[in-house]
This record gives sequence, C-alpha cells and structure tokens, in this order.
Amino acid sequence: KMLVHPDTTPSTFALILAIRTATKENRPMLLISATGFGKTSAVEKEALEQNIALLRFVMSAGLTVEDFLGKITFHKHTPPGGKEQSYFSFAPGVFAYAFMTGCWVLLDEFNLAPEAVLHCLELALDRGVLEIPGHFA
Repeated sequence: KMLVHPDTTPSTFALILAIRTATKENRPMLLISATGFGKTSAVEKEALEQNIALLRFVMSAGLTVEDFLGKITFHKHTPPGGKEQSYFSFAPGVFAYAFMTGCWVLLDEFNLAPEAVLHCLELALDRGVLEIPGHFA
C-alpha cells in the first residue's frame, strides 16, 4: 500500500511511482521536465518514504571532476620531535560520497554540467565502479 500526502499533485505522484519502480529494479534515473513539475519534491518524498539519505547538488558549468568526484592529495607531516611522514588521502566529492555510502544524490541543473563530469558519471553508472581520472581505479 502506498501512502501519499493529500497535497501531492498528479505529476508528483506519477514521478513517485516511476522512482519507486526504478529503485525496485536498482536502476539510476534521469528525470527531465519543465521547471516546477515536481521532480525535486517527488525525489525528496520518496527518499523520505524509503528512509534513504538524500544529497542535493546543483551542477554548474564551472564544476570540475575533482569537485564532483573528489581528489587524492599528498600530505607531509612532522610530529613534534619525530620523523617526517608522508601519506595520501582521498577527500570525496558529493558523488563519490553518495556512491560509497549508498545514499541518493539529486543532481539539479544537470544540463549545465561539463562533458568531463558527465563522462565520469556515465562510467560509474555503467560499470558500477567509481574511477578518479588521472589516479588509480
């Protein structure tokens, strides 16, 4: 049985059904429609209904792959009275965080994302593996 708030519009209800079907089949979704159609509301309501954490991220033309996926950085540290130590760390971007934790990510303004970011996203969704370009896979 599906419980829906009485203020839910028919378009939002249709989107919720589509989202529920995609999640049952473990498929990513791309929702495209005019502004104000209820996409964000539908995703938020369904994430809440399924008790899944949701991250919302606004894409832009200035977005870099490192902003979206994350980056590996090299660090040097010398503890007081100790020997210098070096190490690498990974600082996940929004998509990598969602990918690693299993939460949903809502990408607003998807059409503004640069080609390099879309390519990384496509590879991750197709292969089920997150690769950081220029680094190990």
